[in-house]
Amino acid sequence: MTAHTCHAHGCTAEVPPKLFMCRTHWAKLRKVTQNAIWREYTPGQETSKDPTVRYLAVQQYAIGEVAFRPNDEEAAKVAAGYILKAMQWRQMAIDAGDGDPLEGVAKHSAKPTRTLPSVAAPSGERMKILSVWGPWAQLLVLGIKDVENRSQVQTYRGPVAIHASKIGHPPRDVDRILAQLLYQDKLITREQCDLIADRVDLDRGHVIGVVQLVGAKRTSKSPWWVKGEVALEVAGARLVDRIPVVGTQGLRDFVLPRVLGSN
Repeated sequence: MTAHTCHAHGCTAEVPPKLFMCRTHWAKLRKVTQNAIWREYTPGQETSKDPTVRYLAVQQYAIGEVAFRPNDEEAAKVAAGYILKAMQWRQMAIDAGDGDPLEGVAKHSAKPTRTLPSVAAPSGERMKILSVWGPWAQLLVLGIKDVENRSQVQTYRGPVAIHASKIGHPPRDVDRILAQLLYQDKLITREQCDLIADRVDLDRGHVIGVVQLVGAKRTSKSPWWVKGEVALEVAGARLVDRIPVVGTQGLRDFVLPRVLGSN
């Protein structure tokens, strides 16, 4: 019988073609993930090379699950790459009407990102604007991150349009940051990780939401605060349609140019 290698990241152990992983790595999967692999497996797919989209979602998720190791940044980066691929296959299955292959496996249920609602804002609304690199900009407008770290105290209080900087972290660094937030810091969920990864490149160079700047402190209890920086405290985050805008440094005056609908 022709053998192939274990699907676990970096493993070269040979296993029979119909087996997913070697015994050692298979044992590291949660029982629910093992069951999902067998549920989505189609007999003979190892020969025909035509696994279903549902299987590919579970496959990538399982590889990421095994690859993750606590307090290991490199392992978290590797795991995040597989998890993000799993979420892409998952969304394809859902969009095709085949259901959620990761239901009961991933902690959170998938939601189509295209239908994420935004809140309308009146044309001509005056506020400030602040350019922020992704994925931090997305974390702010989604109401996940409650402080923005800056070097100077700001006296302004009120609405601030969040502009996703056109020049920011390259995709590989975005993946690394999201992996750390998901697996090490545990500040975001898998669903949020998937949503943000899907938006970062599309959002570059656009105003993507509005927050309320409610305070500025040199120390903060927020897990998002970076020691030595000023914590600009934000609340009331809301998404808006993407508006192309040239970025600026610091807080600047800004007027919303039109009535905003849904994303």
